[in-house]
Amino acid sequence: MALTAVILGAVGVIFSFTPAAGFGIFLGVVALILGVIALIRKTSARGLSLIGTILGAVAIVLGIIFNVVYSNGTSSTVDESPAANQPSKSSAASPSKSEPAANPNAAYDSAYGTFAPVTKTGTGDSVIAIPAGATAGIVTAQHNGSSNFVLSVLDSANQPTGDLLVNTIGPYKGVTGFGLSGIGSGAGTNIKVSADGDWSVVIAPISSAPTLVVPGGATGDQVYKYDGAAGNWAFSNTGQSNFVVVQYSGSIPNLAINEIGAYNGTVPMLAGPSVIVVQSDGAWTVKPG
Repeated sequence: MALTAVILGAVGVIFSFTPAAGFGIFLGVVALILGVIALIRKTSARGLSLIGTILGAVAIVLGIIFNVVYSNGTSSTVDESPAANQPSKSSAASPSKSEPAANPNAAYDSAYGTFAPVTKTGTGDSVIAIPAGATAGIVTAQHNGSSNFVLSVLDSANQPTGDLLVNTIGPYKGVTGFGLSGIGSGAGTNIKVSADGDWSVVIAPISSAPTLVVPGGATGDQVYKYDGAAGNWAFSNTGQSNFVVVQYSGSIPNLAINEIGAYNGTVPMLAGPSVIVVQSDGAWTVKPG
């Protein structure tokens, strides 16, 4: 027992000088206990018992001292690390007033471009110039006539680009989009207007479209931005003509619905950022499926 106290005490003293000083304290405690027991029992190895007791006590004292030293050193290293100097989540979430806020439309402006909106009004047939540099946009139109009302996009050679924005008879009020699919003869230069009454047309960037809220709904043709997750949406439509829902997100459009008349069904929709174009001649709704 005395010899064990000496060995454990000596090893404990060695460990007391290392980062494992806590283990040195443990060995010192064991050595101290064994040494004291050997002394009480008054064995012939009294000298070894005394040495073991002393080494145990020394290991405990040195272990405590160096354990504190190593602990303070570790704390200083952590505090001075780059991570410690980073702002907390709460401070990062609350930028100072001097910092500009992130542009929520940056993805749409980058994908489809931006320009100053243009408003045109007239009566009967006409041609409207699309703003220079506008490769895509939304068109808000209104017609008060009783005959055909058609809006189609033409390229610089006056050939159709494939964007037939409106093709109806009688009064009209709605929102459509051009240049979204990237399919056609080229970039739009003009919008051809066929009408028999007063009309108004506003051409604006895609980023100016409202954000689609699900559940929600509206009446007639509409264009929305959508920034949420993918999901299955239940649509209903009370119109009697075409009911079309197309989601533009990437090179291939998601033709979710292409029906005629009243509709009730659930379709898969992609994650945003994306542009959703709804064509309807009645009231329609959308909600999670």
